[in-house]
Amino acid sequence: MAPEFKNSGVSLDDQRVLIGIANVLQGKSINATDTKVLKMSQEILIDLLPNIKAFDSDSPKTLLA
Repeated sequence: MAPEFKNSGVSLDDQRVLIGIANVLQGKSINATDTKVLKMSQEILIDLLPNIKAFDSDSPKTLLA
């Protein structure tokens, strides 16, 4: 985690999308169901959590501005 990004990100509040993105970051299918892939996706998302200041699927651009 880069310190300059701590508490500065905005993320969608849709767990399916977030898990899919974490799967893709591993080079796996967005729809992967393998337990090992999902466990790694969980770890990726937990590592990113300190960088998120808000979860907003309605108007995420507003929070970034």
